[in-house]
Amino acid sequence: MTSTGGSAILGRSQATSPDDPPRSGTNPTTSGDSETAIWTYTMTTAAVTPQWINPDGSAATPSTVILHDPTSNAFFLTSSPSTVTSQHPSARIVVCVILHSFYRYAENVP
Repeated sequence: MTSTGGSAILGRSQATSPDDPPRSGTNPTTSGDSETAIWTYTMTTAAVTPQWINPDGSAATPSTVILHDPTSNAFFLTSSPSTVTSQHPSARIVVCVILHSFYRYAENVP
């Protein structure tokens, strides 16, 4: 994915450091470049947001967003939503949040 369009595939990859550009040859799923440290978690909103870093080290602009297409039940990471929606008209920008579950464990339960 670059600032000129395209979308990312979520899959296995070798770890990269935050703000590192993508590395080639590290993704066993595809032959393309890959990054892993693209996620930011905001505790006050519980939102997780992606930020792709281009090969030149610059952040993709506009910012990377997540789209969901309910027709194909697919998620897309892109900095060019119009490119995705031209091929998936029902796709919409979504905000992903992490919901915390708290479990209370009882002690000495038979």
